[in-house]
Amino acid sequence: MTKLEFLKGMKKLANLYLKDMKDDELTTWYEVFSSGDVTIFYMAIHSIGTKNKYFPVCAELVEEYKNQMPIHLHKVLENNKSIPKERMKYLKDMIDWYSLKKEYPKELLDEIFEYRKAITNKTDSMLLGYKE
Repeated sequence: MTKLEFLKGMKKLANLYLKDMKDDELTTWYEVFSSGDVTIFYMAIHSIGTKNKYFPVCAELVEEYKNQMPIHLHKVLENNKSIPKERMKYLKDMIDWYSLKKEYPKELLDEIFEYRKAITNKTDSMLLGYKE
């Protein structure tokens, strides 16, 4: 995720809670999310912003990011009709299996995100409100 994408998401989060963040806070949070996926990051911000009464700490946003990851990965697969049935089942099973673990294997994420490239990316529109 680029700094600009991160800052767009954090601006949305700050606007939801009427809170400003200092540059050093943003830098620290960016270090945590810099290698993350921007779409999942925006999903986590939307989710946190619609259910938390108070501005989240970084750990809460990280936890919500992890919760949103399997949702997004399943959607990527469901939106791509070119994946063979057997491979689709395997990938969905792997998503479910690794959602119980701490991390997804890079190879699994790379394969799923390859399928996402074929789908139109609506990242900027998600800032306005993610619809499941």
